[in-house]
Amino acid sequence: MEDLDPKYTKKCSTITVFSTERGFFREFYESVKESCGEKWIKGEFAKIHSSSAKLVELLEKDESSGPILGTLEHVAPVFKGKDFPLALKKFHEGVRLLQEGNHRNAAILLSQAIIRTTQGTSENEKKFLAEALWKRSEALIWLDEGEKAMQDMKYAIEMGSQVKQSPEYFWRMAKCYINTLEMRKEYLKIPDGSSEKLQLTTGAKTGNFFVASADINPGEDVMCESPVAVSLLPEFFGSHCLHCLTRLVAPIACANCCSVAFCSQECRKEACSSYHQFECQYLDLLIGSGMSALSFLALRIITAAGNYEKAVESTKDLLEGLCRHSEKRTGDDYLQRSLMAIFQMRILQKSGFFGRRTTESVNPTTKELKTAEIILNLLEALQKASLFNHDCFPSPFGPIAAGQAVTENYGPVFTKQNLLQRQRNLRSRYWFHCECLSCREDWQKLEDLSNKCRIKCPTDKCDKAYFFPDNPERQIKCTRCKNHVSLLGNVKLVREAEELYRRAAEALDKNEINAAADLFEEGIKLFFTVIAIVCQRLGPSHRP
Repeated sequence: MEDLDPKYTKKCSTITVFSTERGFFREFYESVKESCGEKWIKGEFAKIHSSSAKLVELLEKDESSGPILGTLEHVAPVFKGKDFPLALKKFHEGVRLLQEGNHRNAAILLSQAIIRTTQGTSENEKKFLAEALWKRSEALIWLDEGEKAMQDMKYAIEMGSQVKQSPEYFWRMAKCYINTLEMRKEYLKIPDGSSEKLQLTTGAKTGNFFVASADINPGEDVMCESPVAVSLLPEFFGSHCLHCLTRLVAPIACANCCSVAFCSQECRKEACSSYHQFECQYLDLLIGSGMSALSFLALRIITAAGNYEKAVESTKDLLEGLCRHSEKRTGDDYLQRSLMAIFQMRILQKSGFFGRRTTESVNPTTKELKTAEIILNLLEALQKASLFNHDCFPSPFGPIAAGQAVTENYGPVFTKQNLLQRQRNLRSRYWFHCECLSCREDWQKLEDLSNKCRIKCPTDKCDKAYFFPDNPERQIKCTRCKNHVSLLGNVKLVREAEELYRRAAEALDKNEINAAADLFEEGIKLFFTVIAIVCQRLGPSHRP
């Protein structure tokens, strides 16, 4: 397909690798690009088909190897280390606020003290950490965070605290148990796997995609896949658990850095025994490079494996299922991704991922080059779930009839972007021209739509739709089926659906998750039996 907006396509491609506004990676890429020259990048380099051959060419070609090796030889640990004087200051401030009854701010300051102190490598450090945990547990009890307070008390005892012998300990434990029972939350549990109602099919323009082999109702689970890897965005490092992404209430620190935190010792143990041991001392360097979320995720897939052999094995099936659009990528696109793969390979070299090295040279061993190749392939696209095609009005909005495509939305949705914006984004990011119904009919954005739904004619198999009537009791003659009909019954069903939505929202506010889900499902199913999806523009359409 012809690229009608190459400048925008290049911009979209670049930001999937690194930021164009901040970070040193952009300057690194531009220095290599300038040294190699546009002609070589667009010509010889673009014609190299093998990912491995691209990497080798960059590392061996004189014009590119100079700036690459010159930059990567200076890679060194950059991270936020522990700061005991600051931890001590935060501790005393937190204790003072606790005594004043300012429990929320006391918990925040005591958390900062816990994050910044070393995690019990000496007896004095253990004693300080135990005292900070004990004090924070008091603040958490006042904040009705019984489970977290109990976690702190247990951790304090592990650090050598003798509080278990005191009456205060048993009083706090009792409060924690009561609070935990009162605040127990509901969670929707969805098993991994795909529905038997999904059928894989193929089309000349649409490729492989899923259709419904039977009717699928609103709220019905069609697929749930565990992620191959998860990477928390850097802007949430201070507020969410690095491992499970839960919002932090009583953070547990990494033993070495202050950059990240965990919601529990279990999460810390899992992270620090796999990916975080390699990323820990280089986190600020990675963030400072300006690398994208996709780049972080590609690195995490490797580090989460724990070693080279497991990384190769765990990515084998994943790489086979990727759609990389290799033939559509430019030489400059591959230069950016190849340099990011080499940069991440250097981080892995320095962090000990490949074991002890006999040299500090950037030049890779066979295993290191293979890992860089895997990263490059991961950077081209990031699996069964990719078989859901895009729709600007995706399937989850309502019921799906048998034979209908089961779709999702890749970002551009008709309620927020007009036709021109959606088509531009989809062509530049995913290399296809969308022909969904909302694009063919040029549907209006949400802000331009009427807030009144359109109601179907109650006659069976009649597809006529009417604006919501001011007087629903008055009979009308349908211009399509020619029957005299009343819309009152369908209006009542719309009101019933709205009442179900209201009750669902109330249940959600009370944290009654399962009840809310059931009510929403019932309301959506009822709503779609009587309303018509009619969003065509009433005025002139503007086509791209």
